[in-house]
Amino acid sequence: HKHQVKEQLRTHLRYPSPRSQGWVRLQVWLDPSGALRQLRVLENSNPALAQRALEDARAAIPYPSFPRSLRNHQARYEFVVRYEPE
Repeated sequence: HKHQVKEQLRTHLRYPSPRSQGWVRLQVWLDPSGALRQLRVLENSNPALAQRALEDARAAIPYPSFPRSLRNHQARYEFVVRYEPE
């Protein structure tokens, strides 16, 4: 499930200008339906990119729902989002 969530987030990343680059470590809490329960920036190399990462993570809602084996749980994932020029 973590891989599916990461892919959902990746498809919603909007890269800033080539001059803006860096990374953001996000913590994402989801409920079984894939609804976002909590979102936090744990670390970042650039405060402007931290804000962008939060916006991008919210744009990716809804996330994939949990597999049946995890239906009675919540999930907390951490991802490092990298903003680099292409």
